[in-house]
Amino acid sequence: MMDYPKTAGLSSRYININETRMKSELDKEHYLICSVRPGNFTSTGHFIVIYGYDENGFKINDPKSVYRSRLAWTFEQIKYDIKAIWSIGR
Repeated sequence: MMDYPKTAGLSSRYININETRMKSELDKEHYLICSVRPGNFTSTGHFIVIYGYDENGFKINDPKSVYRSRLAWTFEQIKYDIKAIWSIGR
């Protein structure tokens, strides 16, 4: 997650699992790539993309589920699912 974005002219950095920091990165128009453990999104392990947020929660693209991608997720709902987060942007 650190090297490949550079080939496309993007920056990538690991960030802490923290609601304020996540929103700050999204406010910079960065995407958050999240490695998730078994929980709301998978039974084995998986990646999701957080691309925004509003008053209802985080907006997520889950490549395994259109249904879950259409939901808003609060930080409380997803914080234990996330193993690692990388912020990708220009």
